[in-house]
Amino acid sequence: MVHGFPEWSEMYVGMMRSLSNSGYYSVACNMRGYSVGARPATVDQYHYDLLASDVLALATAFDMPTFHLVGHDHGACLSWYVGAKDAKLASPRVKSLSALSVPHLDAFSDGLYGPGADLDQQIASQYFTVFLEDDSASLNFNMLYNVMALPIMNKDSGFPDSAFKSAEEFQKALWWYNGASPDFAGVLAVVPTMSATELLKDGSVAMAALRVAYPADSTDGGPAPNRIGNVKANTLFICGEDDAVLLCTHEYSTNSKHFVDGTYEYLQVPACGHDILNCKKQENTDMTIAAVTKLLDDNN
Repeated sequence: MVHGFPEWSEMYVGMMRSLSNSGYYSVACNMRGYSVGARPATVDQYHYDLLASDVLALATAFDMPTFHLVGHDHGACLSWYVGAKDAKLASPRVKSLSALSVPHLDAFSDGLYGPGADLDQQIASQYFTVFLEDDSASLNFNMLYNVMALPIMNKDSGFPDSAFKSAEEFQKALWWYNGASPDFAGVLAVVPTMSATELLKDGSVAMAALRVAYPADSTDGGPAPNRIGNVKANTLFICGEDDAVLLCTHEYSTNSKHFVDGTYEYLQVPACGHDILNCKKQENTDMTIAAVTKLLDDNN
């Protein structure tokens, strides 16, 4: 189970307990950049090939020659990548893939850039342009660190030794975005950078405010130079209908079905946002857990 940004392995505890009751053994670890002993000091150490190798190495360490893979948010991006690489192996290891909240990377790239781009998603993804800045966690007097990391530190996460104690430590978690960018793996398109005026014109006050805080010239963006290709493993894509970060109910996102060679299932969870394992109503969260459990049952 691969978490996203800025999340922890703890996010999967409820699902893990449920899967245990169904007879499954599962593993969730704090990924590269999150644990004190696994925070390489340079951005090149967060290349998606290295992150993918972490997933496989963890599975091997826990004696899983084959395994089901679950990912959320950036962890879903990475899981799609692992699944696509796995599809090219003579002996695939991924038995099934459950992607939570984020579509297949090629579908996502099509939504961010090109003739089929989704304007609403381009607007919602303007924060990507900030995260990719050099030392983004330290800009504007550590704004990202103060807004995004300190709340994590101030709650009882169960992982006090992994808390981000500085903007420099938090930067390691942000470098996941660089690892997917054209400067490294090149598996995710670059969203056009929009000005505050453009964003206000399109009705996004929040993203206009972000652009005022982090000024940048308008740019055209660019395609993903390295499309990851299709996934062979039987796949489940789960989307919260109220997700305001990844507009995963939009057509560009549901086009993920075209990038899966195995069976493909899509679940849209009502009254749930981006945090698909923490919906307002437990019954909606349970829909996600039940769907993942069924996929595992069908592929054992």
